[in-house]
Amino acid sequence: MKKADFALIAILFVGIIGLFLYLNDFDKYVDYYVEVRYDGEVVDKYLLDDNLEFTKTYQYSGTNTVEISNGTVQIIDADCPDLDCLIAKITKNSINPVIICAPNRLVVKIIGGKVLVDGVV
Repeated sequence: MKKADFALIAILFVGIIGLFLYLNDFDKYVDYYVEVRYDGEVVDKYLLDDNLEFTKTYQYSGTNTVEISNGTVQIIDADCPDLDCLIAKITKNSINPVIICAPNRLVVKIIGGKVLVDGVV
């Protein structure tokens, strides 16, 4: 083999390794959180892995009881007039992991999970 053959093999090897690294997305995983917002402001944040139940009472709107258990989140009690928020149950695999109680101005959503890395600095 000539020196040019070794150089060609080395260039192809480096190119294949580079293509492999480019096509594989080396994702960074973070924990899932349950974010509780009232009037657009984040008021609480809990780990989705926590198993707990908490009640939020707000001065002008009302009361909601949220349950986090086994990776699911749901509002189990509310004093709003329509009670639509009691129907929803969300998990980290939900298409739109958000529960909204509009009369009480409460938003509960799951955030976090897989975060794509744009590049290495």
